[in-house]
Amino acid sequence: MGGNNMRMKTTTALLLAGLLLGGSQAGNLTKQALTLTTPIVAQAATTKDALSGTIGTATWQVSSDGNLTLSNGTLPSTTVQTSPLRAIVDQLVADPTNITVTQLTIGKQVKAPENSYYLLANLPTVTQFNNLTDLDVSDVTDMNGMLALNPGITTADITGWDTRNVTTMDAMFNSDSALETVKLGRLETPNLTRMQVMFALDSHLTDLDLSGLDTAGVTNNFMMLSNDYNLMNLNLGNWAAETPTNYLMGYTQISNLRQLTLSPKMTLNQGTFLNLDTTHYPLLDTEIYTGKWENVQDKYVPAGTPGKRAYTTSELEALYDGTHTDELSGNETYQWEPLLTPEKENGAPVTVRYHDQDGKTIKEDDQLTGKLDETFTVEAPTIDGYTLQDTQGVTSGTYTTDPQSVTFVYQKDADESLNSSSSSSATTPSGDTNSGGGSSTDSSSTTGSSSAGSSSSLESSGSANLVQPKMSVTAVKKIGFYRTATFSAKNRVKWFPKQTRAKRPQFVVVKTAYSKKGLLRYQVKDVNKGSKTYGKRGYITTQQAYVKGTYATTKPKAIKVVKGLNGYRDVKLSHKQTHYRQGQRLAVKKLVRHNLTTRYLLKNGQYVSANLNFSQAVK
Repeated sequence: MGGNNMRMKTTTALLLAGLLLGGSQAGNLTKQALTLTTPIVAQAATTKDALSGTIGTATWQVSSDGNLTLSNGTLPSTTVQTSPLRAIVDQLVADPTNITVTQLTIGKQVKAPENSYYLLANLPTVTQFNNLTDLDVSDVTDMNGMLALNPGITTADITGWDTRNVTTMDAMFNSDSALETVKLGRLETPNLTRMQVMFALDSHLTDLDLSGLDTAGVTNNFMMLSNDYNLMNLNLGNWAAETPTNYLMGYTQISNLRQLTLSPKMTLNQGTFLNLDTTHYPLLDTEIYTGKWENVQDKYVPAGTPGKRAYTTSELEALYDGTHTDELSGNETYQWEPLLTPEKENGAPVTVRYHDQDGKTIKEDDQLTGKLDETFTVEAPTIDGYTLQDTQGVTSGTYTTDPQSVTFVYQKDADESLNSSSSSSATTPSGDTNSGGGSSTDSSSTTGSSSAGSSSSLESSGSANLVQPKMSVTAVKKIGFYRTATFSAKNRVKWFPKQTRAKRPQFVVVKTAYSKKGLLRYQVKDVNKGSKTYGKRGYITTQQAYVKGTYATTKPKAIKVVKGLNGYRDVKLSHKQTHYRQGQRLAVKKLVRHNLTTRYLLKNGQYVSANLNFSQAVK
């Protein structure tokens, strides 16, 4: 097998040599005539000393520390597989100055010629291209070998190049044996037809993203990645070549490739990639990997799970043979399937901030953490002396690889006294007879026989004695939101319709007030984001049949989660421990009051919000 591989590599190397030569004589190199404005003479040069001249219509300058800078003009074309700059580089080394050019810098207004065949190629002493993105390539049609045969460069960045006129990129980065990073970005290449041996013999490449190339018109990508033995991650997303992607890897192919992104518009031939086995992939440990490809979206699904799709190389190539486009909706990434399913990684944290209207912190930030794709829910706490005014950011979602944040903005409360009647009054106002808004006028009051009877009546009708200012109330039926405490159709701002438990409207009580006929009302602030009265104050009924306290006042035996709940270590709900999903049953140990809210202390020792919109009591 070793002999076969050696013969295969030798055959490929010879074939690549023929493709690179392309009919040219490799030794037929002609030096360009140089025009030096500063003579090359032996001198004690400093980094400030420089030699300069012209090449094409561009000017060049070389500092004594080996930085060759080009500016203001168009570079000349060449017919050989060596840059026209090579003559400058060789002469500087040969002449008494003995300067070795190690950097090539693109200065202002440097233009590449229409035929940029091997324009910046075969510069063996150069280890760094500076400002390559500034090179004007808008007129270029031929980029054949343009950056090839540079054994010293490790990075090539051509993002932003105007490649709309380019027809060929054959051998463009070929034989850049130290090249580790290539940045292409999204290049417009509507006229591109050839990419033959474009990255061949770049043996230090490990990651290559080619998804930014427009390949719709490409007819030849033969051996494009040949002999790139260390390539591990290859992105061919968005590819839509007219002809099948065949012999992309050459005859030797790639033996370390372990992550692959494919486009639904591309067509693969059988044999484009190697079979996943230890013969072709020496690093494939059969005690770790199954020998199949899995979609990265399924990486947390155990191998062999019914319904999970895993592919041999042949099966993967067959999926992309052009006859299964109805099964493919977008770019997909595949990787080696492990026998042991990895644990989900931690997602980036969600930071919760508490600010006043001036942006000042009024409570220490909290951070929620969890595994990738787990859900989170953030609940605005009650802060003494403040009323929630705005929420910036999402309060529920899933953990991702990117940090997320939510900021609760509070308004400092005004110093408003509670407006209530004397406790000795014999007449206690009740709520509306049609508190949901069925009547557009004030209703009559209910008279009690004693102060004790009044207290009982208030409690049964959901009066303000149960809900204090700064506490939250929830509308459980349709209610009206009014400009004044005297309800009428004229001063009604809007209706709040009856909603399911999780979507019930909530309000923060500012104070209590009375209508002209003495009926008790809540003055409230609308805290329902998305409501047209969000953040505004108004008046609502106090009848308990229509409005209830948002937080539980009695301890149930257990609760059922109707909206995702987080379990916390302390009553402040500041150290998240667990996320409870909809439908889970949680055993309650006791009800704990915290400021003007309540919490459930679960039997497992965790605290959860006792907001009745998020859970309901069960036996």
